[in-house]
Amino acid sequence: MDIVNNVYHAIAEAVAAHWAVLSGISGFSFAVIVFIGNFFLDKKSRGTISLWLLGAYEDEWSRHYGKFFDWLFGPHYISWRCIWVSFAFSMGTVLLGYIVLDQWLGVIGSRAYGDLTLAEALLFCLLINVLPDYVSLMETRWLLRKLATIPSLWLQFLVLIADAVISAVIIVIAITAFQALQGKPLISLSEMLGLYSVFSLFFYSTFVTSVWAWGYWLSTLLVRLFALFGLSRIPSIWVRPEYVIAFASSVIVFVTMVLITTLLMKEEGREVSRLDNTLCTALSFIDDKPCIHSIRNTLDPAEAATYMSHVCQGIGYEKCFSTIAEDFKKDGRIVLPLFKKACKGGHSSSCLILGYLYRDGDVVSRDYVLAVSFFRQSCDGGNANGCEALGKMYWNGRGVPQDDDLAASFYRQACEGEGMGGCSMLGRMYRDGRGVLQDDKLAVSFYRQACEGDYAAGCARLAQMYRDGRGVLQDDKLAVSF
Repeated sequence: MDIVNNVYHAIAEAVAAHWAVLSGISGFSFAVIVFIGNFFLDKKSRGTISLWLLGAYEDEWSRHYGKFFDWLFGPHYISWRCIWVSFAFSMGTVLLGYIVLDQWLGVIGSRAYGDLTLAEALLFCLLINVLPDYVSLMETRWLLRKLATIPSLWLQFLVLIADAVISAVIIVIAITAFQALQGKPLISLSEMLGLYSVFSLFFYSTFVTSVWAWGYWLSTLLVRLFALFGLSRIPSIWVRPEYVIAFASSVIVFVTMVLITTLLMKEEGREVSRLDNTLCTALSFIDDKPCIHSIRNTLDPAEAATYMSHVCQGIGYEKCFSTIAEDFKKDGRIVLPLFKKACKGGHSSSCLILGYLYRDGDVVSRDYVLAVSFFRQSCDGGNANGCEALGKMYWNGRGVPQDDDLAASFYRQACEGEGMGGCSMLGRMYRDGRGVLQDDKLAVSFYRQACEGDYAAGCARLAQMYRDGRGVLQDDKLAVSF
């Protein structure tokens, strides 16, 4: 029940916020269909359409729909007419998509990583979309013929889903090839689906060819609904059937736009959209990019920390670091803001990763003082690995004055937090008597704890204690074993 209420409130919020735009778009679609009807239809044609709406010509509808498709694109697939009309649809769809995404929704240049001018969009369309759209058009023409042989609307629906998948594969191959030829990083499917890339424009525009198949399915569904509910009593069906079609079409457009705006609207009290939240939550175990882009887009550090938790969930800080750094290692300007947002929001693993970045100097200029600061934030946030890293900075005197006492203190804090590296280093301090009273037995105890916690260096140091007979009876066999 809570889910239903949440969906209801989300849709109501989207409609309230964009009522004028949604009404304008659906009203425009209504006006276009009415204009076409008034301009092209005579009395006989209106009568035929009226009978069709009432189900009299359903058996012949596939033939009529196919004739309309052939009239628009030409009867022959391999022809200049088909090529030019397909080209015009490709360019027109990208142009319309650019206006919606850039001018209305403001996706390009903000949500999507990267910027894109109108001239670049049309040029990329020429290089990326034109050929795949033409191939998809051939597949759609074949599909329309197949749909006519399938009586069940449910089976037709499944075929349409398969058609959408095929169209997606075709355009993904084209975009991947385009990026590979330029030597640029490949774009994941989730990035295109989530509008995190400017290439989302070209990805979604290619589905315009599938609109014809969906139009056939929806029109057949419309006819059956009219027949089922006895809508012959509506006077306009007999006099102005184009008004009935226009109304049904505008409702479909309105509902579609409501769903889109509902997904792209920001949730109450949050800086990212419902689409971001859904993709990050659902895909975090197989693809971390939606979460990464959500971190990039949000202005709220606490929210960034939540998304970073999804990225790092169950894989540990080292894997988390390597996963994200691998994606963005070519540009430290992207890496740092992601981790800094999450660290500021209280994600201790992000603070730890920042500490390593500044300590090692692989992505940014080495800065031991900043490294110490981030390690301290991580340790204060309860991250045992952060305490261990901070202990090593005091051990080596990097970014802080060398201090064995503080090093031992932070190693102990790490060990108590089940940071096995801290236990191993604490054992070393007891073995050498640095920062603590020298005690071989305690050294063995901490080495053993680290070894049992699967920390390899702890096992190696425990082996040395058995080899040398320090804190334990000398035993070469146990030394070899450890």
